[in-house]
Amino acid sequence: MAYEWLFNGHNDYQQIVLGDMIDFHVERKLVNGTLSAAEQSVSEQLTVLFPAYPNSLILHDQSGKALTIDFSLPWDKPHSGDYDLDELFSWIDEITK
Repeated sequence: MAYEWLFNGHNDYQQIVLGDMIDFHVERKLVNGTLSAAEQSVSEQLTVLFPAYPNSLILHDQSGKALTIDFSLPWDKPHSGDYDLDELFSWIDEITK
């Protein structure tokens, strides 16, 4: 479920398929794919459900402050990995205080 929460909306993927072993070397082939409509639907459903699980664990930091997951995205952008790191670290500092 954490994977769905992080990567929901990224429907194209690559995977390594292991083939036959030749002279003790496993053949590896890179295969491109796209999630089907049904897989995308499940991913979207899991994305919504994920924060409830860790939040139900009632975790606290060392000072006793409750730790929760908020599904909001920084700057209303998807988790594409294209972040301004200084701005990202500032955002992390802000939400963890």
